Amino acid sequence: MDGSESVDLVHDSTDSSFEKMNGCNGCNMVSRHETGIVHFDDSCDIDTEKNRKAKYLTAKYGAHQMQLIRKRLAVEDWVDERLKVLYCCEEADASYDTDVDLDELLDCETESEQRQYLKEKLRNAKRPKYEVQQFIEELLKKARETL
Repeated sequence: MDGSESVDLVHDSTDSSFEKMNGCNGCNMVSRHETGIVHFDDSCDIDTEKNRKAKYLTAKYGAHQMQLIRKRLAVEDWVDERLKVLYCCEEADASYDTDVDLDELLDCETESEQRQYLKEKLRNAKRPKYEVQQFIEELLKKARETL
């Protein structure tokens, strides 16, 4: 194994390098038309697992990139769990009324702007202010270390 993993992606039809992919018996499984719409041709006479999989585009990420993706997902899961606590969501399907966007947080130029962003997003938290402040400090630390 070369240390890379495959991930299925939705293809951006504006990519001009994507024209057609040959499937079984030379039939065109996918083609891009002038309109930029991707069409799948299901007219292959052999319906095998390989033909069905040919409809998906796959990208390989290196081990380092996959590690970064996993770290990002771990931070997002941690934020979700902590927000449930801060907003006292006791039921599994209960939701909180805020959206902490990690990309927006990282787009802030200074740590002061990041703090202000988080304070604004968490202004309606149900837990005491010191718990909210603790969450902010932990999230900023995670952002510096992993994101």
